[in-house]
Amino acid sequence: MSVTLNDRWRGFQLEVRPDPLHPDRYEVEFWPNEMMAASGPEGEFHAIARGTVVTLEDQGVLKVLAFHPSEQQYSDLQRADYEEKAREVLWDYRLKKSL
Repeated sequence: MSVTLNDRWRGFQLEVRPDPLHPDRYEVEFWPNEMMAASGPEGEFHAIARGTVVTLEDQGVLKVLAFHPSEQQYSDLQRADYEEKAREVLWDYRLKKSL
C-alpha cells in the first residue's frame, strides 16, 4: 500500500504564526496529537510540549531559515519532510489571507 504525503500528516496539528518583528517571516509548528490534550474550557487544544518548528522567510521564494525538532521523535518524518510541508502550509496560508 502506498502512502501519500497527506497520509503522513494525519494525526498532526499545525499552526502558522507570523513573526511580529519581521513581516516576511513565519513559523510553522507541528504537534503530533499525542502531544495535545483537549483541556481548555472551550474544548481548545493546549500543547503539552513544544513541537517541531520550521521558520521560513518569504522574499518571493519561501526559504527555510531555521529548523527546531521536537524533543521527542513521533514518526519516521525527516527534516526535509517538515520543511516541504511547512512551505505547502505557508503557501496556503498566504493564499487565504490574500482573498
